[in-house]
Amino acid sequence: MNFRSDISALNEDIIVEQLLRSHDPDGRWLDSEMLLQEVETILSFVLQNDVSRPLMTENCITNVQVFDSKETLPYAISRISVQMLCPCIGQNEIQTRTMVLFDLLKEYRWDAKAVLVLGVLAAAYGGLLLPVHLASCEPVASSIATLNQLPNERTKLRPWLESLTLLVRAMLDVTKCLIKFERLPIKQVQLDNNIVDKTLFNVYLATYRVVKSVLACLQQIPYFKQTQQIAITELKEKVILLLLSKPPVEPLFFLLQQLYDHPSSTNTEQNYEIIWIPIPSSQKWTDEEKEIFDYYSNSLPWISVRQPWLMSSTIVNFFIREWQYGDDEAMVVVMDSNGEFVNMNAMDMVLIWGVKAYPFSVTREDELWEEHGWSTQLLLDGIHPAYETWVKQGSEICIFGSENLDWVDEFVSLARKIQNLGFQLELVYLSNERTKAMEESSILFSPTVQQLFWLRLESIERSKLKRTEPSKPDRVFEEVTKLLDFDYGKHKGWGIIGKGSEAVTVDGEKLAERMSTVVRWGEYAKGLGFTEAIEIAAEKPCELTHTVVVPFDEALTMKVVTCEKCKRPMKKFVAYQ
Repeated sequence: MNFRSDISALNEDIIVEQLLRSHDPDGRWLDSEMLLQEVETILSFVLQNDVSRPLMTENCITNVQVFDSKETLPYAISRISVQMLCPCIGQNEIQTRTMVLFDLLKEYRWDAKAVLVLGVLAAAYGGLLLPVHLASCEPVASSIATLNQLPNERTKLRPWLESLTLLVRAMLDVTKCLIKFERLPIKQVQLDNNIVDKTLFNVYLATYRVVKSVLACLQQIPYFKQTQQIAITELKEKVILLLLSKPPVEPLFFLLQQLYDHPSSTNTEQNYEIIWIPIPSSQKWTDEEKEIFDYYSNSLPWISVRQPWLMSSTIVNFFIREWQYGDDEAMVVVMDSNGEFVNMNAMDMVLIWGVKAYPFSVTREDELWEEHGWSTQLLLDGIHPAYETWVKQGSEICIFGSENLDWVDEFVSLARKIQNLGFQLELVYLSNERTKAMEESSILFSPTVQQLFWLRLESIERSKLKRTEPSKPDRVFEEVTKLLDFDYGKHKGWGIIGKGSEAVTVDGEKLAERMSTVVRWGEYAKGLGFTEAIEIAAEKPCELTHTVVVPFDEALTMKVVTCEKCKRPMKKFVAYQ
C-alpha cells in the first residue's frame, strides 16, 4: 500500500485529465508577477502579528491589466470570488467547487489561474483583518471589527494567523515557480519529451493544489468570528449537543473530526448545534485555565458558554450528581428539537458513526446497531482518509496489528507479493498505542488514525456492553474485546480482512501462513478475491492428485480453475486428443 497522505496516483491522473478538459486559453495575458507582488504585500501585512511597521506598497495593482480580454482585473477577481466565498460543506464540496473554479478560469494560463485566486484571498482577508490590526489606534476600525464579530485584540487570532501564514507562504512559493515556468521558452528548445510531460503534469497538479488550498482558507473565515455570542432563538428547532469537558480533552478533537471534518451527504449537520460547557479542574478557575478556554473557544467551530467561570457551582454540582459527570472525561448530553433529553451520553455513538448518528438519540443508536455488524466499515469509516475510495474501487482491506517489528516486515513483504499477483489489496497497520508507540516502524500510519481507531474500539465496547445480554452472544462485542485485550506477548499479531460491509478476523500468524500459501500458488490464484483465497488456503489440500477437464474455449474465459473438493486453484495444462 502507498501510505501517501495526499491523493493517490490514480486520482492524480483523473484530476489532471479533468483540469486539461477545462483548460481552454484564448491568448489573454495577465502580468502575474506584478499582481503576485501586490498580493504578497497585502497578505504579509494582514497575517503578521507585528503591524508596527507601515504597509509598504507602490500601489502597482492599478497598473496590472488583462490584455486581449474583455474583462478587467477587478471584474475577474469579483467573478470568481462569488464561487470562492460561498460556504462549502465537507471535502467533497471543496473538491467540486475547485473544479468549478477551473471552468471559470479556463481562458487563463496556469500561473494566472493561481495568482487570481490568491488575489481573492488577499481581498477577503485584507478586508477582514485590516480593521483588527488598526483597532487599537482607529476607533472606526474598532467599530468595524465589532460589527464583523471579530475580536479587537490580535492575540486572540494568533493561532489562526500563524497557521495561515505557513500555508500562504507555501502557496506563494509554488505560484512563483509556476510563473517562472510559464515564462520559459520550452517550445523553442528541444527537450526530452518524458521530462517535459512529467514537468507539465506537476505544473497542473501544483496549480490545482494552490486553488484548492485557497478555497479551504476562505472556508476558515467564519471561525475568526466571535461565535463565545448568538441569540437563543438561533437554536430553535435544532438538536442540541451539550458537551461537558475539561479544556482540553483529547476526545474533543476526535469529536470535531467526526462531526465537522467528515460530514455526511445528507446535510444533517445543519440541524444540530454543539454547545461546549467547560468544567474547571477545581472550584475556582485559574488564569491559565481562562487562557486555555479563550484559545479553544476561538479555535473550535462549536458554540461555547460565555465566561464559564461565572457559572454557579450549583450547576456544576448538578452535572456531577444528576448527570454522573466524572473527572477527566467528556460527555455529550442530547436535547431534541422539543427540548427533551433523549440521550445522557452520546459521545460513544458519535465516535463510532459521526454525523450518521443524527439525531443522536438512544433509539437511533439501537437502530444503527441493527444495521451494522462486524465490518471494515465499522472500524475505518470516517477515520481512514482513503477508506471510501478503496470501497468504491472494490479493493479488499487488511487491517493488522503487532508489536513485533520483524513479523511486521515479514507480513508486509508477503502482502506486497500478493499485490504483485494482481490482488486489489490495501493494508492498514495499527499498533496498540496503549502499550507501545511503535514510532520506529517505517510503515506506522498517522497517529491521529491510531488514536481514533482505539478510541472507537473502546466506544464500541461500551455501547455494546449496555445492550449485550450475557445469555446471547454478540459477535461485534466479542471481536472488539479480543482486540482490546490482545496479548502481544503471547501472539505475534492479529488481522482483519474484508470489504466494506464484511470482515473476518484471523490470528496474525495463521494469516501469514495462508498468505504464504497464496504466494506459492502464484499466477494460478489470479481471479480469486483475497478473502476468498485466504479461506481456501485454510482448507487441507486433496490427498490424491486428480484432474478436471475443461473445454478449451471455456478455459480461455475462466480466470481461475479450482478443485471441486478443496477449492484450491489448479495448475493448467493443455491436453490434445
